[in-house]
Amino acid sequence: MLRRSEIRFTRQRKRQARIRRTFALAMVLLLFTGWAAAHEVLEVRHVTVNGLTIPVESALDWASAHRARWESTEVTLMVDGLPYRRTRAGLGAQLSIDELREAVEYAADANEAAGPAEIVWLAEVDHTRLLESVFALRQETAPPEVDEERVSTRRALDLHAALKIIKKALPTPTRIVDLPSRRAIRRSVAGVARPGSFSQLLARHGSQYRNKGKAWSRGFNIEQGAKALDGIIIEPKSELSFNEVVGERSFQRGFMPANEIARGRVVDGIGGGVCQVATALHAAALKAGFEVLEHYVHSKRPRYAARGIDSAVAWGLKDLRIRNPYSDYVRIRADAHNGTLKVGLWSGRKPPDVEISTKVKSGSVAVRDQRLVIARTRTIYWPDGPTTETVLLNYPAEPQD
Repeated sequence: MLRRSEIRFTRQRKRQARIRRTFALAMVLLLFTGWAAAHEVLEVRHVTVNGLTIPVESALDWASAHRARWESTEVTLMVDGLPYRRTRAGLGAQLSIDELREAVEYAADANEAAGPAEIVWLAEVDHTRLLESVFALRQETAPPEVDEERVSTRRALDLHAALKIIKKALPTPTRIVDLPSRRAIRRSVAGVARPGSFSQLLARHGSQYRNKGKAWSRGFNIEQGAKALDGIIIEPKSELSFNEVVGERSFQRGFMPANEIARGRVVDGIGGGVCQVATALHAAALKAGFEVLEHYVHSKRPRYAARGIDSAVAWGLKDLRIRNPYSDYVRIRADAHNGTLKVGLWSGRKPPDVEISTKVKSGSVAVRDQRLVIARTRTIYWPDGPTTETVLLNYPAEPQD
């Protein structure tokens, strides 16, 4: 029979054993829980977006906040030493959440053994919105009409150069962008040049247009385009942009819906007919020895101009740009009246002789459902010797209905 002291000792040992077992079980549970938590942490997938590593699960939330900050960030545009501030979004730059979502979903399904997937999230630039913003900036920065003694010193934002510079800078971290200016294109005002400075006709081109019945609106647009060109002065060695001078073809600016050529078909468009004005200016510039900096032919061969002479223009997409090669001012005289369009270039010098010829390189003039390539050759007989240039012009095959 156990003594009382022995019974107490046995009970104490059993209690200690239970404590040890409970402690051991707690340690096992703690270790397992810690391992599971650590394993769960290790299982959290990450992606690297533009150099920043973030969890996949929160990538889109981060992207939405980042896009809002990025697009609302201001960029300072410097024009002739003066700052003009615009947001990235206001200049047409944007970050696509849908594009990033697709990239993140693809990265989440990929093997991450080598580490987080790297995603480059690039900005996109809406060219039309950028053009509208830069054109408005040019209007804002253009100096006001001034007295005749300061006319020749006026400068304005170089629209085409500015477009290229801003479009290149927008996707980058750049916050200050220097933009070039050039001498402004002016309308005829007293004091720009001495009397008689525009007494010599360099070249002229004319064509006929219909302005009755259904063609009334097209004729109206041609007359509007001619009014916009008339009186413009191109300074020595300076260029002219047709789109910059005539401006956007819209209801608000007085243009009407009319037939125009688009993708090889005749369709209705605001400002249809203005291409005929651009064609007349292009033809006169070629005959006057001007340099043609930008030019497009139509996707359907128009009837009002010889092949190789026509000029297609579209706001924000296609422009006609020419450069005055002379050390003299040149004035544009444009008139559209009673179905006759005339565009002439006048200066104070006699023009050089110019010869222009065209030749079919491939295709056929009679076959319109095949691609046509025209070689246009121009020889200018300058006082110090002739120069010859040949340009290949591609007319696409016209769709057959």
